[in-house]
Amino acid sequence: MLYYLILYAQLMIFMFLGIFLANAAMELGLLRYVSKPLEPLMKAAKLPNDAAMIPAIFLFNATAAHATLASLLNKKQVNEKEAITTVLISSATMRMRTLFQYYLPIAVPALGFTLAAKYIAFSFIGAIVTVMIGFSYGRLKAVNERKGVNASFENKSNEEVINKPLQGLRGRGAEPHKLKKEAIKNSFADALKLLKKISLRLGITIIVLMILMHFGAFEALSEHIAHVLHPVGLSPQSIIVISTQIASPTAGMVMAGEMFRDGLFTSKEVLLTLFIGLLLFVSIMDFPKNIFPIFTSIYGVKFASKLVTIELSVFIGTTLFVITTIYFIIS
Repeated sequence: MLYYLILYAQLMIFMFLGIFLANAAMELGLLRYVSKPLEPLMKAAKLPNDAAMIPAIFLFNATAAHATLASLLNKKQVNEKEAITTVLISSATMRMRTLFQYYLPIAVPALGFTLAAKYIAFSFIGAIVTVMIGFSYGRLKAVNERKGVNASFENKSNEEVINKPLQGLRGRGAEPHKLKKEAIKNSFADALKLLKKISLRLGITIIVLMILMHFGAFEALSEHIAHVLHPVGLSPQSIIVISTQIASPTAGMVMAGEMFRDGLFTSKEVLLTLFIGLLLFVSIMDFPKNIFPIFTSIYGVKFASKLVTIELSVFIGTTLFVITTIYFIIS
């Protein structure tokens, strides 16, 4: 119980800070420096300029990025198809954040520089494929479903949209320091308002998660998956690492690195094992236990279900592509 109360408090605090900082950066016009280089890509994917800030926010905080995207959805500045496209296209910037949070501090010491470099390279291949899928999805779907107010954003520059609140205040003759104060005040109020909507839904989803964990639903599922892996030709070492990864990807990676140094794995076997373990961890643990509850609290059940289904399907497809590539390319 205490763990989930702490988890709820941490999510609420970091979510509020992330939303507030993202809103403040948008109100003060700071995001234009990061989002400007992404504007051509967003235009090519037939997305409104508002969406260009989302991949930039993903560089710093994924929860804040999703909360900001939910705010754009509520204001009808993007529609659902555009929101999905934006999340897929943001895969590259999300992977950049992961590079500094996970790959460099964990993968390099655990696997050694050469093997870690291969693992990171194949991870980015998966991200690039995801971006290409998002780009194609946006080109084929989003442009045909733009309605009403969305169309009016197509011809606005990104700077104009991001600076809109400050421009309105300048028009009323406000002084520069008052502009900043008002922008920060608006950002705080918007973050608090959105957090109130999120808090109840997040609380409910965490309660459901507690019930599932109490009855051992995820542990039973992971054990079942591990037994299924035995007949597919994987070595006993791979089964051990994959079973460990389902519970903890970090522990699985450390274990794989030690086995590699002991001569129990080839580099190809390490890479295959790690990506299969990652595929299973994300599919049966991370999405149900972490991502879906947060998405539900931010977007609501209906759109969260749609977004999770598409994002998970794309992740499974791209990871299988990476696994196949490793199998045929690495000797």
